[in-house]
Amino acid sequence: MLQIIKDDPWLAPYEADIQNRFDYFKSELDRIESEYGSLLKYASRNQELGFQKTKEGYTYNEWAPAAQALSLVGDFNNWDENNHPMQKSNNGIWEVEIKQEDGLDHLSAVKVRVTSANGKHDRIPAYIKYATQNAESYDFTGRVWNPDKQFNWTDKQFKLSEVKNPVIYECHPGMAQEKEGVGTFKEFEQNILPRIKNLGYNCIQLMAVAEHPYYGSFGYHVANFYAPSSRFGTPDDLKSLVNTAHK
Repeated sequence: MLQIIKDDPWLAPYEADIQNRFDYFKSELDRIESEYGSLLKYASRNQELGFQKTKEGYTYNEWAPAAQALSLVGDFNNWDENNHPMQKSNNGIWEVEIKQEDGLDHLSAVKVRVTSANGKHDRIPAYIKYATQNAESYDFTGRVWNPDKQFNWTDKQFKLSEVKNPVIYECHPGMAQEKEGVGTFKEFEQNILPRIKNLGYNCIQLMAVAEHPYYGSFGYHVANFYAPSSRFGTPDDLKSLVNTAHK
């Protein structure tokens, strides 16, 4: 019997369903640890997949084992799928090299055109670091994030191990402001962080960080796990918030 059933007998009628979910979780965790070494390495695949800067330009990799064809499209190649078709490797990863002269740069608009048994569709790259929404069509588009000046972290003195008794403040950057409208990372950093500190909290649980198409979902409707929501600002705006919180 699972410990959760022992702790809460009211869950006993659902023991079979809970056990099935636990067994599935365990089998997936075993598979991930067997294939990738650890859950951390699996969660860090954004360091290998997606857009990676090279001396010659960029490489772009996407895991899509069931796809029939993939092609990188964007404003840099006039959204023409014939310009940058991707090649599939044995492990289900598709890849393409983009030369510097091809024009792909910081904030270039990009999508991956996927051909499968269900037809042909444009998707946002899974490991994109930034995505923006068109104000008229409400369509989201991936953006290459590679600013000339990299963010300068100044929180080297921060040590999580020193937080012995966490007092957690749960918050939502878009809803934390008193003004009407959606708040930003910068406004949260400037206006809310000082108040949280003065109230005696030493930990922040920040909601709705990852990009999500439906604002009313409170951020649970995640579309891109590695892209901070552009409603609140840029990836560097989020880094600045975290950097300041660690001081």
